Amino acid sequence: MKEVKCDLCGENKPIKINCAPQYTNGQEIHICSNCGLVYVVKRRNPQEIAKAWSDELYGSKYTGLSPLMRGRHSYIAAYLDQEFGLKGKSLLDVGAGEGNFLRICKDDYQANVYGVEPSDSNCKLLNELEIKSFSGTIEEFHAKNESGTRNTFDFVTLQWTLENCSEPNNILKICRDFLKPNGVLLVATGSRILVPFKSVLNFYFSHNPVDTHPLRFSKSTLEAFFVKHGFKPQFNSYFNDGILLCSGIKQKKPNNSFDTPCDSPQKVAKFFEEWNDYTKRFTELFL
Repeated sequence: MKEVKCDLCGENKPIKINCAPQYTNGQEIHICSNCGLVYVVKRRNPQEIAKAWSDELYGSKYTGLSPLMRGRHSYIAAYLDQEFGLKGKSLLDVGAGEGNFLRICKDDYQANVYGVEPSDSNCKLLNELEIKSFSGTIEEFHAKNESGTRNTFDFVTLQWTLENCSEPNNILKICRDFLKPNGVLLVATGSRILVPFKSVLNFYFSHNPVDTHPLRFSKSTLEAFFVKHGFKPQFNSYFNDGILLCSGIKQKKPNNSFDTPCDSPQKVAKFFEEWNDYTKRFTELFL
């Protein structure tokens, strides 16, 4: 384990989310005291996190083939096609899972698709779908193919993946490197911060090791990551959807000087206090 500073602004004065440990088996989650990012301070390295997902979580506790995820994949593919057009375009999906999203993009929208996926068994499923893939992390893929993959793809997608990365800034730098000029980065997540409650905290947090989900985005903090790494962001109707979806066109260069508060840490802390109260009331009445 190592202790990290805020991934977004670099501040090192985190505020505890007081109610979190009762839903995470005693594990702590924090709020940045400067920009309001919700993040986990103590983390393992990227290889260990990827191994935990491959060996312990994916398949047993999570699958991209559930009806819920199939619906989300269809939504995201339709969004990309409507906003940017997928036909004939090249698309790299980071954390491709069993390949359902790539199958939709390939079969329904005639995109040229490629997946990066840490699980060998999932890569076998991708092969059965006639989808090319790399078995390993995006960092390993980039290191192995660095000279031949720059400016290769029209789209790079991270779906319920960026929030599970222990080094998100490195991931975004790599994704940018893979994109053609004016290429599009898309990040989709189920985060529910500073929006209406759609579930109880029992289902938002879990007893899994918290460093397997070290980041939780609001609209503002996700937008800030996009700007920081040189993308012009736009959003779906996230406020009343179950998906927070941000897409961004690659700009000429990253905004390395970007450093501004995004969410009020006090408002984020109060939001979780009120969500905890809502959870207790709902549980008493209905569960």
